[in-house]
Amino acid sequence: PAATATARCPFPAQSYMLTGQSCVAGIDTHNLAVIFEEQFCTNTIEDAVITAGRSDIRVFCEQDRVFSFGPVMCAGPADEAAEQKGIKEQFRITNPKAIACEVTFNVKPRPGAKAGDENIFQVSPSQLTIPPHEYRYVAVSFQPPHLQTYHATFEARVPKGTDPRTNQLVFELRGEGIVPSVRIEQLPTSTSDDTGALFNYGRLQLGRSHMVDFTLVNDGVIPATARCEVRGRNPSFSVTCPSTVSLAPKESQRVEIRYQPRTEGEHEISLRINTQHNPFEDTTIRFKGEGYVEDVCWDLQEAPQPVRDMEPGSPGRMQAMHPPPPDELELGEVAITQ
Repeated sequence: PAATATARCPFPAQSYMLTGQSCVAGIDTHNLAVIFEEQFCTNTIEDAVITAGRSDIRVFCEQDRVFSFGPVMCAGPADEAAEQKGIKEQFRITNPKAIACEVTFNVKPRPGAKAGDENIFQVSPSQLTIPPHEYRYVAVSFQPPHLQTYHATFEARVPKGTDPRTNQLVFELRGEGIVPSVRIEQLPTSTSDDTGALFNYGRLQLGRSHMVDFTLVNDGVIPATARCEVRGRNPSFSVTCPSTVSLAPKESQRVEIRYQPRTEGEHEISLRINTQHNPFEDTTIRFKGEGYVEDVCWDLQEAPQPVRDMEPGSPGRMQAMHPPPPDELELGEVAITQ
């Protein structure tokens, strides 16, 4: 046989070590303080309310695994400003693994929910791809149409994840629909009829004045705005109140109505007070009075008032007497023969 020439390799053989790491796609489901970094995260909802000092907060309750939107202003289907109502919260979804992972998001209504309730809670986006060791945010909005409490279930799932500890994040969503409310405290009404409340100042002499007042109070847990509209303006009445009154929870605003007749005869105005975004609070109060002139009358407005001891034998402890009625002049104690 013919000789076969064997060429020699000019480079010596080398040894290489190949390494790899097995990894399963997943998300962080245990660090709740990180997931809800923009909200309160406490053992119970009551703990968060005590810490914040108010109830209109967004909080995750670890004990019940519930995220609460708290009280949120309703947005009825016929409300022109419905798109401005509701609230949106962001949750942080972290990929702690060395490989990218795909995550799908879904909000499911609870069993027995009414038709149409499936759109009250909405999630965006519905799917995310998170690079290794990075995070992304998912937003959940809550827009209640009625005065009631709503429930749903939030689900974040990793389709390719096989570890049950990291392939899903599930918790309950809860929120309450409410409307703002402004209460009228110490309403000065003397009668009431089909046209609303009425306060009658009675007969008042020209040049004299009489003032009544009441208070607008926000007893709710969300800010409220009341509108005050004076109808039938009359120079004999003056109203001390802004046309728009914005009240934070537990705040109040005083309203004053003074009647000072300028001419003889009857005078009347009405004050309409309604709460924005609350069709159930719309009150109209009428104020009326009558001005008159007398040819001869007592004018004791500037008459000095006598003083007397609060207790017999206690000199120096003096107290002014109550002002007399308009047709009476109190002369006090006068020594005999003087």
